[in-house]
Amino acid sequence: MPKLVDHNKRRKHFIISAMSVLASKGYSNFNLRAVAEEAGFTTGAMAHYFDDKEALLLAVFHFYADHMSSFVDKLMTESSDPKRKLERVLLSLLPIDDQHKAGWKIWFELSRLARSEKEYCALRRQLYLKWQQVLGCLIHNLLTREMAPDAVSGQMDAEHILAWLDGICLQVLTTPKDYSPERQMQLLDDFLGKLFCKEFARDF
Repeated sequence: MPKLVDHNKRRKHFIISAMSVLASKGYSNFNLRAVAEEAGFTTGAMAHYFDDKEALLLAVFHFYADHMSSFVDKLMTESSDPKRKLERVLLSLLPIDDQHKAGWKIWFELSRLARSEKEYCALRRQLYLKWQQVLGCLIHNLLTREMAPDAVSGQMDAEHILAWLDGICLQVLTTPKDYSPERQMQLLDDFLGKLFCKEFARDF
């Protein structure tokens, strides 16, 4: 009797394996053979789920976008304190371990491809706007509770934070020895202190 295959589970396994290859080898070395080896299957087995490299890559980015959106939604339910929630969200994004570094590598590969591919551009924008909305909401809540200076602007400072994150994470990936987890948290503390007020960052 032939073994029953859970095709959704198998497809997800290929996608996760592809994410690992993309994060470790980059787009220039991303191919079906490397992903099949990572997954422990043949390229023929993968062909039942993905027509070609681009179809697999697009599935990777969709999976990544869905995962990050769910991740954000979960974080938003963990605390009612907007200050703690903002701290938790930003700390969870720092590339302080291999898993988070891999996520940022995938983000930068998506950003690079978005320059020339409309579908990748739309996916990147969708995820960026999600983060901007979340951060803007958190900053607005801080202002409503008078936990941030009047000069702070929800949307503008949300963009400021996202630009800072892109910059610091790029530095971590290119010169990791200069940016230990402790150093990253110190820089985040300093950044928030300057953006909002010293009292905000003092017990961060």
